Amino acid sequence: MSRKNHIQVDGVLLQTDKEFSGLKENQKMKIAGWFYEGFRQYYLSSGRFPNQQRDEKILSYVFDKIMEAQIWIPDREIYNYYRRRKKKLQKRLEKELSKEGKTE
Repeated sequence: MSRKNHIQVDGVLLQTDKEFSGLKENQKMKIAGWFYEGFRQYYLSSGRFPNQQRDEKILSYVFDKIMEAQIWIPDREIYNYYRRRKKKLQKRLEKELSKEGKTE
């Protein structure tokens, strides 16, 4: 049984079953940084951490950045990565904000 997991898009061969772990390290770092930027921007603009309904703003920000950088990864992988990392993003931001509060 043959399993086709590549498609041709704009003359580029793309792997349809790609996982986040299959990205290059610098691509993973960029995406993680974009998630933190989006998470931080949302918090600073609204004054609270995003709930599930508000996660779409952060995800759309990151999807735009991924498209600009021409990184191809299935959307479901990005959703799953964000779900797994959301608590860590929140803790990192809380730690950063507490440090800023101590220095002022």
